[in-house]
Amino acid sequence: MVMEVKKRIALELQSKKPAELSELVLDNCRAGEDGRLEGLTEELSGLRSLSLINMGLRTLEHLPRLPSLELLDLSDNRISNGLEFLAERTPKLTHLSLGGNRVKELCVLEVLKNLLQLQRLELMGCEVANLAGIRESVFEILPHLVYLDGADRLGALEPDSEDGDDDGDKCDEDDLDASESEVEDEEEEGEICEKDFLPDNEVCF
Repeated sequence: MVMEVKKRIALELQSKKPAELSELVLDNCRAGEDGRLEGLTEELSGLRSLSLINMGLRTLEHLPRLPSLELLDLSDNRISNGLEFLAERTPKLTHLSLGGNRVKELCVLEVLKNLLQLQRLELMGCEVANLAGIRESVFEILPHLVYLDGADRLGALEPDSEDGDDDGDKCDEDDLDASESEVEDEEEEGEICEKDFLPDNEVCF
C-alpha cells in the first residue's frame, strides 16, 4: 500500500517540532495529482536532507522553500524541466540527484548555475547523460560543480570510498598489532609460570 506524504511526515515527526527535523525520506509515497506534496511545508525549515525517490513527480513547482537543505534526491521521477525553482527555494543545495528522470536537453540544466553551492550532480539514467560530450558541457555551464555522476571533470572518482578502505586497512593493521602483542604477553607469562614451578635445585635457562 502506497503511503500518503502527509502521513509519512507525521510518522517521521512523532514528538518533534517541524523545524527540528533534519532528514526526511518520502521515497515511494504518493504525491498529489498536480504534484503537490501535502504536509511538506516551509515549517520544515531545518531539513538538510530530503529524499523524494519514485513519487511520480513531474514538476518542482510545489516544492516549499527549505533554506537549510543541502541534499535533494529526486531520482526515478518524471521531471523533464522546471529546475529553476531550486535556486530560489533551496539556495544551500550542495548535492542534487536527478538520475532516472526525463531530462533530455542540456539547456534544462543551465538554470542550476544559480545554485552557487552545488558540488555534486547525478544524471545517470537521464537521456541527457547519453549525449556526446555531455560531461565537458555540464562542467562548462556549471563551473562550480565538483562531481558529476561520482567523478570529477578529469574522470577521477570521489575519494570517499577510497578513504573508507584506507581506514579499514588501518584498523585491520592496528587489530593485528594488538593481537600479536597479546600473544607475546601470554608467552612471557607462560615462561614466568614455568620458572615458578621449577624445583629449587634446578636452574631455569
